Amino acid sequence: MSNLPLHTRRLSGLVNRPGGITVSEAVVAAEANLATIRVRGLDEITSTLAKIQTIGEALRAGPNPVKQTELYDLSNILVGVCGVFGMGGLGEVAFSLCSLLDRMREAGVWSMPSVQTHLDSLRLLHSATLEPAAMAAVTAALRQVVERVPAA
Repeated sequence: MSNLPLHTRRLSGLVNRPGGITVSEAVVAAEANLATIRVRGLDEITSTLAKIQTIGEALRAGPNPVKQTELYDLSNILVGVCGVFGMGGLGEVAFSLCSLLDRMREAGVWSMPSVQTHLDSLRLLHSATLEPAAMAAVTAALRQVVERVPAA
């Protein structure tokens, strides 16, 4: 009898069992499944961005903890959905907005111009595809905006 734990022996047996699919077949199947929900995912991104912009409009009147939390939550959703659908640049900007909102909350400060810079960047990236160098410049500039807010 093997000295390996039972769960390791069972896993080894399953891995070595004939049948199943290869990694490349699994990737092809996953891509096909993703394609079936792509339109719905892109619609979700557009809808989430519209909600984010609406909240941004409301925040121009001044800080509002409820709206700030909603903005954070929607930006966080956007990070995940953009990642799934290969929209990394848009997801990076949404992540940067989350970081900014976190820092401002922790420091007890509010900067609508900093938030607006992120909202404008989201709108830009949703409507245009940037070259990698331009995308890197945008994310570097947004990092500088975030870093201006003192960390807790």
